[in-house]
Amino acid sequence: CKASWIFCVLDVSILKFQGMPKGMFFFIRERRCFMVTVNGEKVQASGQTIAEYLKNTGYNADRVVVELNLQIISKDKYSEITLKENDAVEILNFVGGG
Repeated sequence: CKASWIFCVLDVSILKFQGMPKGMFFFIRERRCFMVTVNGEKVQASGQTIAEYLKNTGYNADRVVVELNLQIISKDKYSEITLKENDAVEILNFVGGG
């Protein structure tokens, strides 16, 4: 999540704060979380590398294939590529069996 400062002008016809005159300006801090879609679900992963996301969510990077925005990503790029807002990620996990 990113925190940013927003400039606001108080209009008492909408908001009434005791002791704050109309037209008074102030700054508020907003926390905005940028979302990434992973396997069809929105998650807060923006700003993490693929490797960080895999580690933080318990995936074994040796046993998965990652598709980012319809492109297969090679394992040696996992630590170089940072996830951005609105990225679409698919993680395919290999399972052995017989």
